[in-house]
Amino acid sequence: MRDLLEAATREQAAAVAARRRVAELDEQLAKLREQYLKEGEAATAAQREIPRLLERQQTTDADLTKLAEEMLHWQEQTDIFQRTIQDFLAPHRLALPARPPYDGILATLRERADHYEAQVARLNELGKMLLEKTSQHKARAAALAQQATQLAAAAAALETEQQAIDEQQVARQAFYAGPNPAAEAEQLRQATQRLADAAQRAQTQLADQQKTLEIQLNRQRDLRAQLATHRATHAQRLTELDAALATTGIATPAEARALLLPAAEAERLQQRRQDHLTARAATARRLEDLSAEQLRHAEAGLTPHIAAELTAQLNALSAADDTLQQKLGAVSNQLKQDDDARQLQADGLRELERRQKEEQRWQDLSEQIGSARGDKFSQFAQGLTLTHLARLANLRLRQLTGRYTILKTPNKNLELQIIDHDQADTVRPMASLSGGESFLVSLALALGLSELAGHKARIESLFIDEGFGTLDPDALNTALDALERLQHSGKMIGVISHVSDLKDRIGTQIRVRPGAGGNSTVHLVGILGHETSCAVPAQRPEPVAS
Repeated sequence: MRDLLEAATREQAAAVAARRRVAELDEQLAKLREQYLKEGEAATAAQREIPRLLERQQTTDADLTKLAEEMLHWQEQTDIFQRTIQDFLAPHRLALPARPPYDGILATLRERADHYEAQVARLNELGKMLLEKTSQHKARAAALAQQATQLAAAAAALETEQQAIDEQQVARQAFYAGPNPAAEAEQLRQATQRLADAAQRAQTQLADQQKTLEIQLNRQRDLRAQLATHRATHAQRLTELDAALATTGIATPAEARALLLPAAEAERLQQRRQDHLTARAATARRLEDLSAEQLRHAEAGLTPHIAAELTAQLNALSAADDTLQQKLGAVSNQLKQDDDARQLQADGLRELERRQKEEQRWQDLSEQIGSARGDKFSQFAQGLTLTHLARLANLRLRQLTGRYTILKTPNKNLELQIIDHDQADTVRPMASLSGGESFLVSLALALGLSELAGHKARIESLFIDEGFGTLDPDALNTALDALERLQHSGKMIGVISHVSDLKDRIGTQIRVRPGAGGNSTVHLVGILGHETSCAVPAQRPEPVAS
């Protein structure tokens, strides 16, 4: 019985454990079912998202293809720009670098332009000088011709007088055969002149000696005045030097010089001192000469001072000169330091200028393409395209009229101006053009745009829809003349208009006439004026076999 109870207890416990296990399995199954539902929803959302992703991928591929085409187009435009620039540089024997920067080629062109302007200015100056020399030459030739005439007349008169003199001498020899009185008189005159010249030279030497003496006296007085001035200056400089040394705490001037002068400067000053000693020796020799001369003057009683006093004065002046030379050395040192500081400042200014130029270059680049939204770069690129379009349009505009040239407005990427060659190349705004002129310019821009859009393809046909009704008769004739020139160049021109005056100018026409019930008929008019209907006759319905 106990065994049965124990077995029942064990079975009951196993049943409770099995129920608990079943409950746990039910919970796990519910979690798995919930997770499965979530995964199913995610898969469904993923399935719905796949078409959108595919569509987005297709859009991205299309954008990439478009970007590749635009990149190819801009690459072709770049090649065209480079070829155009190379065409401009070819006459100057210059080559465009393969990659930026182009500062070198720009500097070369600027240098050649400056050289050309200098040569032109020099040529103008030489032309002016040539005109002046030609005028002077003509004036001198006329003066020489006049002088030659006068000399010929004088030679003839001289020859006549010489013949008369010869005749008189022959007559005198016939009456008197002694010495020639004229020759004797000439010898006496020359002797008198020599004596007068000797007296004049003696007077001149006397005056020179007196002037020399006066100069020496003045120099002596000047030396005395300079000596007094130098003594006062020397005393003042000694006082200033003592005050300056007391302020700085330096004991002696020698100590100050040792502190201030570096080795190189001391060597330079030593060389200057040697030069000064050489000059001083020369001065001493000059002083000896002056002393000897002064002694001679003293012996002659021309000065109250003796040589010893003058020597003492000169020694004092030499001492003052040494002091001044020392001060000159100090000032020279200060000047050298000032020159070094100026050189350092100049180097700093050059570095500052270089950095300012670099900053200005980046600033210019930022102003051109530095916008956060990219609109500046876009406008810059559009400006390049507009410049190329203006060049292509000008090629067509020259075929229509030689009066105007289209110009992109400087410093404005998306504006155009017009150059009027009949008004001394005046630059005018586009709004100042008349109706016919605007039509020609618009036509040239349209042709240039067709060439720009078609790349290497050639567009042989052109259709113009309306726009003729706003033109006056003169402008209309101008526009039609331009279209006729285009037609003669091989293009097919089609004009769509309601202006009746065009009938007389256009040979082949297609006329559309309105009819009843909202229908219209098309008629073809030939060059001879014959009109042919282009209507298709209605077909009868075929009988249906029963």
